[in-house]
Amino acid sequence: GEQFNRSIRLFAAHRGFSLSDQGIRRATRGKNERGESVVVWEGPLEKDPSGKGWATEASIFAFLGLPYIPPESRPSDVTVSQLEELASSCRV
Repeated sequence: GEQFNRSIRLFAAHRGFSLSDQGIRRATRGKNERGESVVVWEGPLEKDPSGKGWATEASIFAFLGLPYIPPESRPSDVTVSQLEELASSCRV
């Protein structure tokens, strides 16, 4: 659900990307005048290495270094730290 989506977008941000419905972009974050973290620069959309144009969620997960988790198996209360641990355990 919604919490998972927020967590995976924040996970992408920690890796230097902005994840949206349009795809994935390199992004630089900074602070605004209120001290809030904001995107200060976004690059062009990244190309999907699978060549499918981000047509599948699996390609987004793979790009971020995560195993694919089907929607029905996604924990509703996942944290960015848990996603980091999952990504670390998948690296070879």
